[in-house]
Formats: sequence, structure tokens, C-alpha cells
Amino acid sequence: MKTYNVALCIHPKVEQLEFVKKIITSFGDRIFLYHKDNLLKEFEKNQINFVVSYGYKFLFREPLLSIYQNKLFNLHPSYLPYGRGYFPNFWSFIRDTPKGVTIHNINKGVDTGNIIFQKEHLFNDDQTLKDTYYILQNSMLELFREKYRYLRNGTFVSIKQNLYSGTSHKEKDFFRVFPIFKNEFNTKIKELIERKNEVLELLEKK
Repeated sequence: MKTYNVALCIHPKVEQLEFVKKIITSFGDRIFLYHKDNLLKEFEKNQINFVVSYGYKFLFREPLLSIYQNKLFNLHPSYLPYGRGYFPNFWSFIRDTPKGVTIHNINKGVDTGNIIFQKEHLFNDDQTLKDTYYILQNSMLELFREKYRYLRNGTFVSIKQNLYSGTSHKEKDFFRVFPIFKNEFNTKIKELIERKNEVLELLEKK
């Protein structure tokens, strides 16, 4: 089996780094870990074959996007095209959109690349925002474990997103409205749903 050089672009505080690394190395692939921006020269130096992004806070730009076209993969905790951007599981309850996880190609937009693999989830009203966050994180990594062989071999079919559908929110949107929930991440889904109109009205105010 061929060995690949994999760029793992990741947030330095991500909780399940070792799990992700174990998936990649189980195939004999070599990991090059990156936390910073502007990586093309380092990718070329280390002869990177493809890229896995997990919690990475920077956008990839040209010419890297063209050079690694169809070899840039992002793990995203939403059911795209719903929940592009920041903290998607919160917005899925506020916007009443499908919940789930997605592995997608990376392009110049924010979570707008072609969809490769997805899994949908349902939650009950007594679960908290924290509960749903960890359920989605674990599901996303399990999906990555199941599908990694197809990503590394390029044996997958991707589906183009309809960029006129779905939902998208920025980090500032979240921090503008989230303070109304006094229990913060321990807020139950029931309360999120009950107060969604209040959140949307606050979001629309200047």
C-alpha cells in the first residue's frame, strides 16, 4: 500500500488530535502538523499529497487551492449546506435546519466546497448544547475513520453545494446573541427552540 504525506491543519487546542492522528497513521501515512497560515512553501517542501483540515482557523488561498484541487478535505460539524461558518449546531436549532456532520472539499469560500460524505442526526429537547456539540464531534470523527480510505485514494464522488441555499453565520453573530442564555453551553435544546424568535430579532438589530 502506498504511503502518503498528509498535512493535518488543525486548531492547536483541538481535543481529539490523537484520535485523528491514529486514523491517518493506521494506513502507514505520514503526518505533518500545521497550525499557522500561508503553508504552500511548507507543503511543497514536505511533498504533501493531500490535506485534512479539522478546526483550522485560516482560509486556504490561491495558488494552493488550485495546486491541491480535490485534495483539500475539511471536517465540519453541520449538515451542509446548512450551518456554514461558526458554531453550526447552535444555529441549527435557532434556524430549525437539519443537524449532522459533513466531510467536504475546501474552496475559496467558508464551508462552500463540494460535499463528499455526510451523516444526519436527531436530538431530543432535554439534551444540552454541550451534549449536541460532543455528539457531533464524535460522529464527525467516526465518519472520518470510516471514510478515510476513500479520501486518501480519491475514490469518492462529490456533490456541488447550492450556494443560494442553506445557512451561514459568522463568529460575531454567535457572540452577539449567545449571552442571553445564562446557562451558556448547558442550555437545553428546549430553551434554544423556545427563544429562537428572540435570537433572530436580536440578530436583525443594528
